[in-house]
Formats: sequence, C-alpha cells, structure tokens
Amino acid sequence: RQTQEVRLLRDVTRTLRDTQKQLAAALQELALLRGQVLSGGGPVQMGQPVRTTTRPWRCKGTFIGHIGPVWSLCIAPGGEDLISGSSDSSIRIWSIDSSKCKHILDGHTEIVHAVVMDGSRIYSGSSDKSIKVWSNETKKCIKTLSDHSNIVCKLLLANGHLFSGSYMEIKVWNLDTFECVTTLRGHNHWVRSLTCAGKLLFSGAYNTIKVWDLDTLECRNTFTGHYGSIYALVVADDRLFAGTYENAINVFDLNSFECVETLTGHQGAVYSLCI
Repeated sequence: RQTQEVRLLRDVTRTLRDTQKQLAAALQELALLRGQVLSGGGPVQMGQPVRTTTRPWRCKGTFIGHIGPVWSLCIAPGGEDLISGSSDSSIRIWSIDSSKCKHILDGHTEIVHAVVMDGSRIYSGSSDKSIKVWSNETKKCIKTLSDHSNIVCKLLLANGHLFSGSYMEIKVWNLDTFECVTTLRGHNHWVRSLTCAGKLLFSGAYNTIKVWDLDTLECRNTFTGHYGSIYALVVADDRLFAGTYENAINVFDLNSFECVETLTGHQGAVYSLCI
C-alpha cells in the first residue's frame, strides 16, 4: 500500500508540474496575441505580472489580387516592389508603398512555388516542372528552362548561378547562357529549401541537410536525423536554422555540424524563416 501511495504521489506531482508548464505557455501565447513581447525572454513564472517593453506590431497593408494561396515571396532589389507566386499560376509585382498590383506575369500552367530576382530578371519555378526567366524591364518571359522532370520547389541565386531544388536533385544554371551546368544529387526526397552563407550552399530535404562548396559544387558535409521534411533554411553567424514539417525549428552548429537545440511552440509546419 505504501508503494502505491508513493506512486500516486509521484503521478500527482508530475501532473501538477506539466499543468504548470502548460499554463505558463498559455500565458506567453496570450501575451503574444495581445501584441506584447515578454521582457524576460524565458518562461513565465507563476504569480509574476506580464511585462512589456515594445509596442504591438500592426499591419501596414494588405496585398489583394491572387485567387489562390500565395506560395512564394521576394523583395525586389531596392525594396520598392514585392513579388509573389501563387497557386493561381500567376506572378504579381506589387508596390510596397501602396499595396497595389503593378504587373501580372502569366505563363505558368500550375502552382508557382518559387520566385527570385537579381535586378534585371525575375526567375520563377513551378509545379509545371519549368523555370521561367522574365525581363524586369518588359515584364515578358525571355526564356523557359525545362530540364526538370519534376516540380520545381525552390530557387536560389548565389555565386553567379541559379540553383533549383526538385525531387532528389538540385540543378545549377549558368545565368548568361541559361544552360544547366550540373546536377547535384544525394538527397532522398524533395529539396524544398536552399540557402547560402559565404562559400557554402545548404539544401534541405527529408531528415537531411547537405552542405555544398559553391566553388567546386561538391558535397562537404551532411546533417542527418529525425527532422522530418525541411521547408526553410537560414544562416546567422555560426548557426543554421531549419524549419520543419514537424512544427519545430532545429538549430545546428556550423563548426561541429551537430543539432544543438530544437525550438518548439508552433502548432503547424514551419514553412519559412527570415533573419
């Protein structure tokens, strides 16, 4: 009987501890919903008031025009225009100041998953397995790249090349000739995320992140683990942040190539990251 009472007491204590954690998390979420930012940066302590140090974020504009979900965004060099790709198969160019649509680029036949811009040209990748190159001056399509045999999930401009992620591969394109220079292989699933830092390219797929040398285009390292599908990558200092389908952000040390922390709290997949 004494053993049963001890076990029951432990269960009650564990339940109370879990309830306290859930209540603390709920207080944090409530503060965020009110547009408040916690000053301490750590968990809320029971009995302590919620303090704020910043003013609430406010929406400054809404861009309305797409008739389907928006899958991709990028800011044009100069910061005056926003470019969006949608499941309605169109690309729209918006004035950031007025929130008005300035141009519509039609040509894709399916979802536009990725848009990037280098100043004179806009590049778009789609479920129709193509990459289109648009003149920023005329807003006309000047080239269609059709080497992919699957959906184009992600685009990245780096080191004088265009990188395009698709099923189990990344294609590298020459920006002058629009020819495919090489294909990077080694991933086991869709390559949905690409980013770069210095002379390194990072690519994310299912349970895997690969590190490539931008000069030699050779794989230098591979992160593996139970991360799920990796939808977003961003680098800050010596840390790589990976947003996943498992509702978490995994943080990697670029010196040891190890996952050093997992940030939780989202209730859905983390599709995008920005620093």
